[in-house]
Amino acid sequence: MNPINTPLTEQLAELTNRLFWLSESEFPFQVITWDTNRVTIEQLLKLTYHPPNTPVQTLTIDEFFAPALSGIGSFSFLLDQTLIGRYRTLYNYLTYYLHNIKVYQVGTYPLYVYIMGLTRDENLAGIATQVIETIPQSSRIHP
Repeated sequence: MNPINTPLTEQLAELTNRLFWLSESEFPFQVITWDTNRVTIEQLLKLTYHPPNTPVQTLTIDEFFAPALSGIGSFSFLLDQTLIGRYRTLYNYLTYYLHNIKVYQVGTYPLYVYIMGLTRDENLAGIATQVIETIPQSSRIHP
């Protein structure tokens, strides 16, 4: 296995600097890397220090980023196209430089989010954050 791609992780750190995932509380993104080319749910929970019985939901990157890229849900008040552009740039970077991307939502309250994919060197890399939602996005009424 090759060393984890430092230019990629440095660029991810720059793209996520002062960028927060919007929920009832705003948490920053953190760059994550693991020197492996796959992770099971059990390994994910162990690596992220969650109990083995913690619920995990898997999403596509498109499903996860859809609210931020289209300005719905928690993002419906986003009139700042610059911020939406930052989410789009991050999304584009992740989908260009990583493959087999999965979004793991771990737990319920708070919800820990891990967006991970394989680098060209076949290591796992991505970003993580927390989301606080007492009313899930899918249950909200949208005008």
